[in-house]
Amino acid sequence: MARKDSLNMALVMNLKGAVGNLDDQDINIKVDKGVVFIDISDKLLFKSGSYIISPNAKTVLGKVAAVLKNQPDIEFMVEGHTDNVPYKGNSALVDNWDLSVKRATAVVRVLQKEYGLDPAKIAAAGTQ
Repeated sequence: MARKDSLNMALVMNLKGAVGNLDDQDINIKVDKGVVFIDISDKLLFKSGSYIISPNAKTVLGKVAAVLKNQPDIEFMVEGHTDNVPYKGNSALVDNWDLSVKRATAVVRVLQKEYGLDPAKIAAAGTQ
């Protein structure tokens, strides 16, 4: 167990080094119960009410993906978040909770399709 914890902490440090500024409040990388969480703020990734990933965010995701590709056995979770503005977009999404899930899956799809990460190793979750 201690070996796994050490490997996860090394991965977290590699991820933080890859994305740059360790004090950046827009990016939080941590380990919880053996799972690596990469939390990138919604304002960095998306415009309010949208699940289309910004070009700048794709650069950050590419850096994260490069580190994760070197760890083929690691599993991780992408959590989708929204701001406090009620969702009023297309009818396929009911509310901000739906939007947060759509944001998480949008990130997972970029990691999979553009950066070649194995989707079987990624979990997506939305928060209300």
